[in-house]
Amino acid sequence: MAEHAAKTGLALSLPDGIYNTLRRIVELVLPGIGAFYAALSQIWGDDIFPAPHKVVATFAALAVLGGLALSASRKAYEGSGDAPPGGYDGKVVEDINEDGKAVLRLQLDTSAAEDLLNKKQLVFKGYDPSA
Repeated sequence: MAEHAAKTGLALSLPDGIYNTLRRIVELVLPGIGAFYAALSQIWGDDIFPAPHKVVATFAALAVLGGLALSASRKAYEGSGDAPPGGYDGKVVEDINEDGKAVLRLQLDTSAAEDLLNKKQLVFKGYDPSA
C-alpha cells in the first residue's frame, strides 16, 4: 500500500514500512502470543502461567485496538484524495497529437527523473479532465 496519510491531523500518518510492520504485529504476533500463552497455561497450569484468561484477553484487546487504528489510517489515506506524504513523482497530462486526438502521457517531476533508478515505486497524480 502506498504511504498511509491522514486527511486530518487526528488520524495516523504512517510510512509504508511502519504500517506493514504494525500490521504484522496486530494480525500475527499479538494473537500468536495470546494463543501460545493459553496453550502453555493449559499444559503447565496456572502456577507457572497465571491468569491465562486475563493475559489472553489483554492480547486480544491490543490486537483489536491496533486493528482499528490501522483501519482508520488506511481509510483516511484511501478516501482523502490528498497527495501522499512523499508527494507525487509526476502527473498524467493530456496532449493533442498531430491528428488532433487527445493522448495521455506520464510526466515525471524533475526530482523523480533525476533519481529514477533509485526509486522502488513511482506515484503519479491521476488525470482529471475537469481540472
